[in-house]
Amino acid sequence: METCVLPSNWGFTNIGGTAMRNSAHTLKRKLLVASISVLVLAVVLTTDTPAARAQDVDDERVMERIGRGRASYRVYCRSCHGNQARGDGIVADVLKIPPSDLTRISARREGEFPFEEIRELIDGRKDVQGHGNRDMPIWGDAFKVATDTQDDAVVAEKITQLVYFLRSIQETGE
Repeated sequence: METCVLPSNWGFTNIGGTAMRNSAHTLKRKLLVASISVLVLAVVLTTDTPAARAQDVDDERVMERIGRGRASYRVYCRSCHGNQARGDGIVADVLKIPPSDLTRISARREGEFPFEEIRELIDGRKDVQGHGNRDMPIWGDAFKVATDTQDDAVVAEKITQLVYFLRSIQETGE
């Protein structure tokens, strides 16, 4: 007969004979409880909770906005700010005031990206040196024409998409 050594807290007082048969039931029960506990933990950790679903939807929406913002950047901003948004676009040299390096917005503001401020600057509610006086088209108005809409919500979303893109290209560090 083989002998085995089991931890004493498993309920075995004797290896073999009656004690082992009586303790086998205790061992089975403990293994069952442990198995159920692992199963419950696995279910809890992989459950698709409303909060998890909302975060996934938010992440997908943000990624979609970044993609659309990138496309808008290429059409409306790249000629002044450049392919990499560093202020070196093909028309940058002819502007009175050089375009900003858009990858350094956060760096110029102690690591914080001023989302709403940037949105307002693009929209045209705040003066921006490089964009000239109010006779020059303001992007909020330009987007109304470009999207062939008078719906401010459509224009606001287009600007928001662009700001999400700008936030996504911020450089960290010096």
